[in-house]
Amino acid sequence: MKKKITTLLGLMILLLVGCSNEEIPNHLVFEGKSENFKVHFEVSQSPNENKKGKYHYSERPMIDYIGDDYELGTHFKWKITGSDIIQSRASGTSKKRKFGVIPPQNWYESTAFDSYLKEDASLTFKMDWGQKSESIPLKLTKVSYTE
Repeated sequence: MKKKITTLLGLMILLLVGCSNEEIPNHLVFEGKSENFKVHFEVSQSPNENKKGKYHYSERPMIDYIGDDYELGTHFKWKITGSDIIQSRASGTSKKRKFGVIPPQNWYESTAFDSYLKEDASLTFKMDWGQKSESIPLKLTKVSYTE
């Protein structure tokens, strides 16, 4: 009986140690494209060494209008959403037709997130303009880990 309890405790300790050393992707790139828009969404993240259980997180979206409809209007509203996204601030409005890299004031950074974005995150880009709306699923195209 004592041998079974010792074995069970040993397995539980191994399981807990294995779970606590989970690798965190430190750089992810998600991309998507439709007839009208091309989206590049970059995320950098790492454990916060000064705050246990917290993470550094920054995101940088890039949006390009690639359509040929010049009657789009002048007001655009966009956002990136998903059940796995971390309190993203990836949203904005513009009166320009070419977005390019979103200005740094629209990027989002934090040093105290409670979690991090995972490789299998399900993200969607949504653009509203004039009377139209378009949603584009974003797919993971690049991921890297720091050793």
